[in-house]
Amino acid sequence: MSFMNNLVGEDGKVAARGRYVNDSRVGVWTEFFNTGKKKREINYGDKPFSTNPSYISREWNNSGKLIYDRNLFIRE
Repeated sequence: MSFMNNLVGEDGKVAARGRYVNDSRVGVWTEFFNTGKKKREINYGDKPFSTNPSYISREWNNSGKLIYDRNLFIRE
């Protein structure tokens, strides 16, 4: 079973958004500051219970400026 989920903080605002498959986080999850701006994107892989570690793919400061983009550091 697969479904999108919003995790809500104590203030009632969306703290994170992503997809669950079999009670496991999959795909890209987005975390938010309490202002509603993006905080970071975390990649959990496309299959539930994956043995591959999750990783932060992008991160923003509280002003909305991109401060980290993993793709800029990957060499092919």
